[in-house]
Amino acid sequence: AACAAFVQATTAQARAEAERRLLAFRAGPDPLPVSVALLELGRSPQAQFHGGLMTLRERAHGQWPALDASARDMLQLRLLQLIAGGAAGVAGYVMREAAHVAALLA
Repeated sequence: AACAAFVQATTAQARAEAERRLLAFRAGPDPLPVSVALLELGRSPQAQFHGGLMTLRERAHGQWPALDASARDMLQLRLLQLIAGGAAGVAGYVMREAAHVAALLA
């Protein structure tokens, strides 16, 4: 919802509020499960990009040493599945960023 509000904001105040909500989500205690769900089920490229990939890039990279091997494998596998799955409803910029995040986490 925060991603959609961010994209649809028509005033500076609405955009600032949406950005605040998005940043609060990213800084939350454990946004990784929601981020993965947004990648897999996201209806909008903005949700996949901002809620999914940007959060994964920021949080997973910082938490990488603390994650167990199965969690790291799961995150990498989800990214690779998104990339390998082709562009079926996935925007090109989302695919490129997924490849970038997968490379950072490799």
